[in-house]
Amino acid sequence: MSSKQWPFYPERISDVINQGEIAFIECGCAEKLKMPVALLEPSEIGESGKVLRTYRISTINPQFRFSEFCKLLRDDKECPGGEQTCKSWDDKVARDFFNGELRPEQDRTGLHFPCYMGLVDMIAPVVVRGRTIAVLFSCQRRPETEQALGELRANIAKCGKKRGFRDIRAGRSVKEKLEKLVDELEPYRDEQLLALEQQAEHIAKQAETQMNLIKSSREAVFRRRLVTGLRGIPKTSQELDQTTEKIANLIRDYLGVSYVVFLGPSQTEGKTLLAKAVSKGAPEICRELRFDWKTAVRDNPFVLDRWDLASDWVRCIREGIGKQYDKLASAGLGCFIPFQLSGGPRGALCLGPSSENIDLGSEARFLRTLALVVCGEYLGRQQRLELEEATSNWQKTATTFEKKSQAWKDIAALIFHRVRGSLNPVTTGCDVIEECVEKMRLQSENQHSELVARVKDQVKLMRREAFSLADMAKETFDTLSGHVKAGERGFVIRDLYLLVRESVEIYLEYAHEKLVDIVLDRSLENLPRAELRPPSISILLHNLLDNAVKYSDEDRYVVIRGGTVGRETAFIEIENYGIGIPRSDRERIFESRYRGKFRPSWKCVQEGDGLGLYEARQHVLEHGGTITCRSSRGNDEPSEHDFLGFKTVFRVELPILQSTVEENRGE
Repeated sequence: MSSKQWPFYPERISDVINQGEIAFIECGCAEKLKMPVALLEPSEIGESGKVLRTYRISTINPQFRFSEFCKLLRDDKECPGGEQTCKSWDDKVARDFFNGELRPEQDRTGLHFPCYMGLVDMIAPVVVRGRTIAVLFSCQRRPETEQALGELRANIAKCGKKRGFRDIRAGRSVKEKLEKLVDELEPYRDEQLLALEQQAEHIAKQAETQMNLIKSSREAVFRRRLVTGLRGIPKTSQELDQTTEKIANLIRDYLGVSYVVFLGPSQTEGKTLLAKAVSKGAPEICRELRFDWKTAVRDNPFVLDRWDLASDWVRCIREGIGKQYDKLASAGLGCFIPFQLSGGPRGALCLGPSSENIDLGSEARFLRTLALVVCGEYLGRQQRLELEEATSNWQKTATTFEKKSQAWKDIAALIFHRVRGSLNPVTTGCDVIEECVEKMRLQSENQHSELVARVKDQVKLMRREAFSLADMAKETFDTLSGHVKAGERGFVIRDLYLLVRESVEIYLEYAHEKLVDIVLDRSLENLPRAELRPPSISILLHNLLDNAVKYSDEDRYVVIRGGTVGRETAFIEIENYGIGIPRSDRERIFESRYRGKFRPSWKCVQEGDGLGLYEARQHVLEHGGTITCRSSRGNDEPSEHDFLGFKTVFRVELPILQSTVEENRGE
């Protein structure tokens, strides 16, 4: 497999490290080992995977640390043909090692052997993900036994002779010099091979680190491509399945597997998963798959986030599909990845075999991420469709409750909006933790403290957001359903500044991922303690921050200001630079399900559902406050053909005490 195809395992070291850096690595190894070294990599690989030719990576100093014996032997002026003969020997030995014809002893990675002249050669592999991408080669050591020394001297005498090394045209004086230089050669010791093996392992770690950086970058691009492909809200289940099938084909081509099948529930809470999307190349049995989640976990319960994908997936799918397993296995099966959305709806990805032996243990994190993106997005949208369908049926069959039905529809939509919005910082936090864990794996223990602190911060923020999610959904329900009266809605005295800081902390990583900075203006320190409902204010701030980050230009910033107006009112302003809002929209954007006019086609913004600002205004009105919007760029107003680079400010004014609101209502 080419290193340009997932999982991006390199075939040769130059796939991940450029040749200039390799030359420096080689030079450093020679200096550390106090002996000459050379790195050789495959340059031509046959259809059977056999290495046909190798490439010797050019070095900074071709004869660095060479012995005097080898310098003379490889000097084309003194000994024509010696350099080429030595290089041909190196190439042959490297090919034999790549192809398994030279094998190290048990419990060793490298080996030593006599070269064509009789000197001791050493070789050690550079291995990344089970594949030898280069060999570290060293030689020029004097053999240990008198018999081997005698053979070396005899080979010197054979140079230039028909029955010997006729390509090495060495004269008598050169042969005499070589004879004398034999005694100056450093003798071979086992410690030298051990040191060579250790250097090869060190080079392999450097190559794997570079591979992981390249791999992570490419995988992140593909994840964004998937999320973009799943953008928008489908109107029917059929449209949702068609979109998911396109995504399945994208995954198939990217992973290089023969097929991809997405299994989802026929109903949101269903325990039987059916094939919802089948890619090209899938055998017919895939369209008939029925996976019983309860049966799969009944006798062998597993927790997905602790699940060993490499060892457990076969047992899981065998139990889940029962008699269909043998037929599917005979048609070809590569991997099975189950997924559960927050303890509720379930789904799974079934992958066909790959032409390469993929290390499932190492690739489990990325494969689970794909399952999270596809299954999570599908199940979330399926929930939305089922809620809307149920509400629609209720409206048709119970017309006397038309107004109540519409209210319930709004409630369901707003709860869905709240859940999806809260998952943005949570998902970003997961990505940050995965990135930190990967870096920790590649770094030494004394470098871990900073990454551990960052992981703890992210876990703290994610836990806070996750625990508040259910409360926020309930608050949305209670507020809009009218089940709680105004005087019973839990107003308490809280510090507005602290609420703003907590909301910003949750969105910082999400903003950084979008290349946007959040700036807290010093005026926020003037915000007072106020009588309010903290969950409602949190929802209000989250919705405004989410919009500000989402619709900002890259490499810009979101500024948050605050203070008081007189003694009775506090204000908060959230300012961003990006897509402008025309004057005609500045009132309508607070209406339910209204979306702004201007959205550039090239900007990867997940299309909203027109509920965020509507919900924000409901919470402001509940507090007896106001929310307004202004958008400008100097004296310019946003228009259909010019709506980028505008400063947009949302201003919220809230009464400091609710008694002031009641007095005003009384008047």
